[in-house]
Amino acid sequence: MTATKTATNAAAMALALERLSVTDDGELRYALKHPYSNGTTHFLFDPLDLLAKLAALVPRPRVNLTRYHGVFAPNSKLRARLVPGKTRKRTHKPDLSNQSSLPTQPEPPDPTRLTWAQRRVTHHSNAPLSST
Repeated sequence: MTATKTATNAAAMALALERLSVTDDGELRYALKHPYSNGTTHFLFDPLDLLAKLAALVPRPRVNLTRYHGVFAPNSKLRARLVPGKTRKRTHKPDLSNQSSLPTQPEPPDPTRLTWAQRRVTHHSNAPLSST
């Protein structure tokens, strides 16, 4: 993207300033681009009312704008089948007080977590054979 196009996109607003004007009464008049089917061609706002309507369009800080529902929801029973990797953290620790005499064994590696080298080997082993 060019710098001009980036600046134009950054300056884009949810409100066309060319269609906004101030009436003699101090109200803000916003002309519609196309009239409504009932004949409405413009809206009149008090300045604070217009600011309140624009502020409602701004998302809350630190909130994801994408919300998942259905099988991709965080609490879905089918999510583990669709999403690779662990979907939930362990909420409780196992009780190890009665297992002190048992030898400790290392946990097997998680099959969904691969190192870079393992991923590369897996990727190249699945590559189609060349015809040479």
